[in-house]
Amino acid sequence: MTTPEKITTAMKIDGIVDTVMTRIRDAGASLGIVQVVERDEMPAYVESGDCYIIPLVEGKDVMRTRIGGSGGLEHQFVLTVVAYFKSNSIEAGIRSTRGAGYGVLDLFYGGHDAEMIEAFVTVPPVDEEEEEEEEEEIGGDGDGDPGEPEQEPVGEYVVAHTYDPVLEVGYARITDYVLHWFIATIRIKVVI
Repeated sequence: MTTPEKITTAMKIDGIVDTVMTRIRDAGASLGIVQVVERDEMPAYVESGDCYIIPLVEGKDVMRTRIGGSGGLEHQFVLTVVAYFKSNSIEAGIRSTRGAGYGVLDLFYGGHDAEMIEAFVTVPPVDEEEEEEEEEEIGGDGDGDPGEPEQEPVGEYVVAHTYDPVLEVGYARITDYVLHWFIATIRIKVVI
């Protein structure tokens, strides 16, 4: 049987990003958000209701060592949330876009539970084909011992905290419609 790999820092950061995306997806309909997608930069083409999560904008994760040998590094990084909405006029989209931006920030600020992002991060499942190949190489039949219990997923909780949000709202007139957007900056601290 293959030994599970270690849960890495990247896996923990990805778990935090996934938890943020899930929280926004769950509230999306009430905010006018249709889909939530992870990106690495601002998109060139957008659809109304698209929401993009951009982790580590400009690639920055500031890490600090903890004094006293308490283990782990304190990570401070930014998740940028950008959403776009089409409307017929500037006035028609101003309040709803601003409301959606504040609605996203309300998911992460304004109370102890909101300001905590708790992600359960697991080791990726072992590829069964690879495991069977390994067992064949060592003389097994790939079926395993019927008395052997199934392996529980290996994982751990990662708890991050949000602080100092920023919200920007804007619009641009495009030939026959107005494209509104908000950019919500969520700052995150976590010890990994």
